[in-house]
Amino acid sequence: MKHKQVLWITDPWDQLLHPKDTSLRLIEASLQNGIETYWGEARKVALLDGTIQVGVRRVLSVSKARRAEDFNLGPWEWKDPSQFQQIHFRLDPPVNAHFLHPLQFLARASSTSGTEIINPAEVLFSQNEKWEGAFLAPHFPTSCISADPDNLMSFLKRYENAVLKPLDDARGRGTQILKGKTSSERDESRATLEKLTSGFSTPVLLQVFLPQIEKGEIRLWYLDGTRLAQFRKFPLGDDFRVNVSGGSRIEATDLTKGELAVADKIATRLKELKIRLAAVDLVAEKIIDFNFTSPGLVVQMEALLQQDFAEPIVRQLQMPFGKKS
Repeated sequence: MKHKQVLWITDPWDQLLHPKDTSLRLIEASLQNGIETYWGEARKVALLDGTIQVGVRRVLSVSKARRAEDFNLGPWEWKDPSQFQQIHFRLDPPVNAHFLHPLQFLARASSTSGTEIINPAEVLFSQNEKWEGAFLAPHFPTSCISADPDNLMSFLKRYENAVLKPLDDARGRGTQILKGKTSSERDESRATLEKLTSGFSTPVLLQVFLPQIEKGEIRLWYLDGTRLAQFRKFPLGDDFRVNVSGGSRIEATDLTKGELAVADKIATRLKELKIRLAAVDLVAEKIIDFNFTSPGLVVQMEALLQQDFAEPIVRQLQMPFGKKS
C-alpha cells in the first residue's frame, strides 16, 4: 500500500489564528496518527513548464500550544499534487478567483491519480454555502436571491425587514439588515443594494429576519454526514450577527425534537453530496448557513465540550467516505 501523504492548503501562514485554527488542530492530530503531513497555501499552486505543481512544507512536529513558532516546518519544495492521497483545500471565503483558480489546478492534477480533495472539488465548484439550505425546504428561511432590482425591492417591500448577505463571503462580512417599510427606507436600501450588487449585476441574498437569533444560533458539526456535536453561538452585544472569532459566546446545548428532525435531513443531504466535513447553522429550525469550504471552531468545540474531536475526525478521514474507521 502506498505510504499516505496528506496536504493541507490554507490561507497564508501569517493570516492564521494558529492556536484556534481548525486546520492546524487537524494537522496536529494527523501527526499524532503517524500521517506524513504537508502544509501549503493557495498562491503556491501553479502551472510551471506545463506541469501543475504545488509549493509545500512538510510538518515535522508541533507542540501542544500550536502557536506559529510551535510548528517545525521543513523547507519549501515543489511537488506534483497527484502524489498526495488527500488534499484538504481549506481556504476561508470569499469564494472568488483566489479560491477557485488554485482549486481548478488541483482538481485537474488529481482527476486521474485517485487523489481525494476534501471537500469534493465538484461540491466547492457547484454548491453555495448561503443557499444550499434551499434544497431542504421548508427548513430554509423565506428568501430572494437575485441581482434584479425589481425582485429585490419587491421582496424588501413585502417583508419590510430583510437580512442582506453576500453569496461568497463568511463571518458576517457584508451582512446587514435592510429596511423597506417606508419609501425613504426603501430608497436608502436600494442605494445599498445597488452598491453591493455592483450596479445590480451580482446576485445577493435577501432573507427574512428571524428575531429568534436573540437566543443564538445552533452550530451542527458533521463528519461524513454523521452529526458529531452541536453547540449554541450568541450574537455580539446589540449586533444580530454571530462571530465566534470576534468574541461571540458559545455554550453547550441539546436539540429539540424539531431541531433533531432538521439535523437528520441535513445529514442525508451531506451524504448525497459526499461532503466529509461540514458545519451547519440553525435558527428557529431554519438553516441559515452551510459551511463546507473550511468548517471551523473545532478547537472551541473541544474546549467547550471537553472532548477530543480532532483525533476521530482524522481517523475517519483515513477511510473512504461512508466506511467506518
